Amino acid sequence: MRACLASLVCIAATAAWSQSAPIYGDAGGCARVAGRAATTDLVFILTDDQIERFEATCPIETVQDMGDGQRRIDVVCSGEGETWQTSYVLTPLPGEDGFLVALVDRPTETVELRRCS
Repeated sequence: MRACLASLVCIAATAAWSQSAPIYGDAGGCARVAGRAATTDLVFILTDDQIERFEATCPIETVQDMGDGQRRIDVVCSGEGETWQTSYVLTPLPGEDGFLVALVDRPTETVELRRCS
């Protein structure tokens, strides 16, 4: 399962797999990864095995190839005393090491994730 998920964070054309899996995030997510003080509750972090939001952790259950470089990831999230299932679609950002992410049921609401440094 880990090998399949490892390929998830490497679908962008410029991404390269290494011993240390890259972490992708929006501005709030990369700030959290770097240990900086939170300035927003808009946090999205993608690792090889989970998605982390402001107050939720979502282990990745399945990854499906949708063609054209897109992947659908199904997760089971928990946070604030609740548990729920949801799915995201990741589309590689052309020419960049990052992704455009959308919930399957809200495809017009997107978040850009880039490799956190």
